[in-house]
Amino acid sequence: MAYSAAHERSRRDIETPERIVALANKNGRFSVSLRYRDDWLRARCMRLKRDGLLTGGHRQGSELVFYPRREPRP
Repeated sequence: MAYSAAHERSRRDIETPERIVALANKNGRFSVSLRYRDDWLRARCMRLKRDGLLTGGHRQGSELVFYPRREPRP
C-alpha cells in the first residue's frame, strides 16, 4: 500500500485510547507495528500501559504486543 498522509491522519482520529482498550479486551491483545509511522500509536499504547489499562509491550516479530489489564479474581 502506498503512503497516504490523509489516511495516516485519519488513523489518529480512529485509534482513540478507548478503542484501543476495547480491541485489546475483545481480542485478548492489541499489536502495533514497529514501522516509524506508528511511533504515535506505540506512544499512545505506552501511555495506556503507564496508566494501568494495558500490560505487555513486548516485541513479537515485527510488532509490539499489548494485553488488557485483567483484574485478579478474589
